[in-house]
Amino acid sequence: MDDEPLVARLYARALQNEDWAIEISGDPRDAIDIISEIPTDFILTDMNMPGMNAPEFITELRRQKAKTMPIMVLSASAPEEVVLQGLEAGADDFLPKGVPFSQLKERVRFWLNAGVSGMTAHAREMALRRLPNMSYGQHFFMLMDFPRSLTIERATIALFDQLDKPVDDLNSIERTRLLGALAGVLSVLGRTDPVSYLKEIDLCLAVLDALHIDVQTDTWVKEWARFPELWKDPTFHQAFESLNVQPVSLLGS
Repeated sequence: MDDEPLVARLYARALQNEDWAIEISGDPRDAIDIISEIPTDFILTDMNMPGMNAPEFITELRRQKAKTMPIMVLSASAPEEVVLQGLEAGADDFLPKGVPFSQLKERVRFWLNAGVSGMTAHAREMALRRLPNMSYGQHFFMLMDFPRSLTIERATIALFDQLDKPVDDLNSIERTRLLGALAGVLSVLGRTDPVSYLKEIDLCLAVLDALHIDVQTDTWVKEWARFPELWKDPTFHQAFESLNVQPVSLLGS
């Protein structure tokens, strides 16, 4: 959705080249009706639209229990304010308006292939708690895209140290525990890089890939699809907490 029809059509044309089925709406309420009738895997919305901004739109989706997909917000200004308002409402990703189509397609492709419904509740909570204490200004979006190779490396090593058997031999409970440990590692590392909470899914997938774990396989897909909601699982939470109390070993040089 976009408040400028020409911009919306340009974005849609770029995305349709990827053979994705696209629905365009300039009215948030019409969009909600479309979403209720057509299975929707991803939503791209402008921050400001006629009669309803993105946070209000997302809040209404959640009220109707229709927020079952990742939602990305585009904005032309005030990145920190936009991100905080979007996060509070339930947005999962953010880009500045005017980004190259290649970058837009990359993020859409990422979420369509990620296999989850969006950010985790914990990452959202930590971002909302820590980002207001920072001042990034117009560099915010650039910092979101900053490579986090060291975070991935440290998380991979920490997670590898938790394994007592090959990843192919883990049962369902052990896979859930491993995901909890991974979330705990990234939560600790996020203390020095609060923006990374917005990239938790990206970082998780990068670490799992480094461990030769493909979450789209039949073995992992069930646990991974539940990742945003696994905080309610005692096994996950116990593993998360066990890693969350060891910041020195993770944050040390």
